[in-house]
Amino acid sequence: MPLFPIELLLVLRFVKLIAVAALAAGTIGAFVPTPLEDRQRFAYLIAGPGFGGVWIAGWAMAFGGGVSLVAPWIVGAATASLVSINVVLWAVGKEGRRSPRAGAIACGLLAVCLAFMIWKPTF
Repeated sequence: MPLFPIELLLVLRFVKLIAVAALAAGTIGAFVPTPLEDRQRFAYLIAGPGFGGVWIAGWAMAFGGGVSLVAPWIVGAATASLVSINVVLWAVGKEGRRSPRAGAIACGLLAVCLAFMIWKPTF
């Protein structure tokens, strides 16, 4: 049973969509540009705030929608996004850490996170 009116839930869904887009753009930007400073800007100024926005909007949507925060799909999405952002931040923390493998892990985990949020498996 939703605790928030549907209009507020729709606003939260929109905010979360924008935050997911920022997280995805920042993740890709953390691996594509050549200069470390540019990659750090993507990670710290786009991916980081996007990650925070995804979590805050997600928690608000779960609470407002009457969904438990320990639902398997929420725990899975939160874990995947947390590991993904840590790979991004690790990769831009020091020159020489960027690799195709790290980029694939970060993007792959972000895709897993999105899959959890879209299909909401119950296991």
